[in-house]
Amino acid sequence: MSTNFLQCRRAATFPHRKPKHYCIGPNASLSATLLRRQNSTSTQPSRSGGQNPGKRLEELFPELFSPKPRHKGLNLSPENPRNGFPSDLSCLRPPVLEYVEDPTPGPDGSIPIAQRLKYWQRLAKTHYRFYKEGVIKVWHNQKERRKILQRLGPTWGKPQLLHVCAMLGREREPKDGAPPKLTRKEYHLCLRTRSDIHRLIPFSVVLVIFGEWTPLVIPLAFIPETCHRPKDQIKIVSRWCKRSEHFISKFDDKIDHAVADKSDKDPAPWAQTLFYRYLLWGYTANATFSIKLLPYIPIKWSAWLASRGQTFIPRHNEILADTVMIMREGGFRKLSAEDIVEYCMKCGSTQFLAQARLALSNGVHPANEAMRKHMVPILEAHARRMLDVDWTRLDPGFWWLQERHVRSGGDPSAPDAWAIEPIKKQHPA
Repeated sequence: MSTNFLQCRRAATFPHRKPKHYCIGPNASLSATLLRRQNSTSTQPSRSGGQNPGKRLEELFPELFSPKPRHKGLNLSPENPRNGFPSDLSCLRPPVLEYVEDPTPGPDGSIPIAQRLKYWQRLAKTHYRFYKEGVIKVWHNQKERRKILQRLGPTWGKPQLLHVCAMLGREREPKDGAPPKLTRKEYHLCLRTRSDIHRLIPFSVVLVIFGEWTPLVIPLAFIPETCHRPKDQIKIVSRWCKRSEHFISKFDDKIDHAVADKSDKDPAPWAQTLFYRYLLWGYTANATFSIKLLPYIPIKWSAWLASRGQTFIPRHNEILADTVMIMREGGFRKLSAEDIVEYCMKCGSTQFLAQARLALSNGVHPANEAMRKHMVPILEAHARRMLDVDWTRLDPGFWWLQERHVRSGGDPSAPDAWAIEPIKKQHPA
């Protein structure tokens, strides 16, 4: 995923003009200042021992807001139910893997070799058909993706501008050069199919050579999502839980005292810890491929990377765009359990961790109705806090900062934030 610092001010502010430039390189010093100021304010404890009630983004960064509306606001108008919403993302999920019954033991409790061979033969054929259908799904999704990109054109079809179309688009084919409208299904088709296509070539080569033994040869990260078996999906959730537990294990009272006792002369110790906490969230959400090495990187190095690079901005934009489209298409109550799981893992949701742990302890995937009923009101309330800002006055290049501000505990009313106290109370050591 690109790490460019995306600023789409011309595209969002002047929709009647054809934009020429969209991507501006990372402004390291400005972003570092914003992150440091936001972290120090949102995590600073009060004298009574609790956290400060938090401030709105406009109070923290007034320089990012214009005095009067200058930009185009988000498209939060509800969709017409006749259009078939909410979006169905079943085309991006694996086909059904047929169940193969285990061989039956004989009277003496042993299984004959011939029966074992027949069982392995049926299992091999079932897995081969499963992988074949998954590869076919990727090709069909790629055809749909090409149609979508052709409609968007060479300007808005760039991967780094899809979130702009998702949040601002109001017409399918605008005449004034404004960003075209995207549905949630189209947005995910463009993002996830692009990733699956990159995985398809090595996966296909290994599949042809090793057949049903492919999962034993190729790592899970190189297998397209449409080819994930049920046990692979459980393994992905299990790895996410381990990353979340590592994230929670790094929360302690030292950060509160470091922020409270910070000195303007030497802000390095508390700033490094705050940046490291931000990187830990990216590690939990698996925001980039290289972030998986975070547990093996010294804190000083990781803090420098956080202050110099803008690696998580695309993920913040993706979460914000997905939230806008979900609310536009009926809210989280319209989503399936699979949709909820994917959204929570992408956001690094702390409230979802307990539900995932419970399901994994029973050996099943957490995509169930009980989890969905528990998470829907939490995600709905968090989304309303995330979208509660004057978008017409906020610089579009910093829209991602609102998602991060609410996610990191800057808004005490956001129930799915990763502030210290909620995590400690829900997941005691």
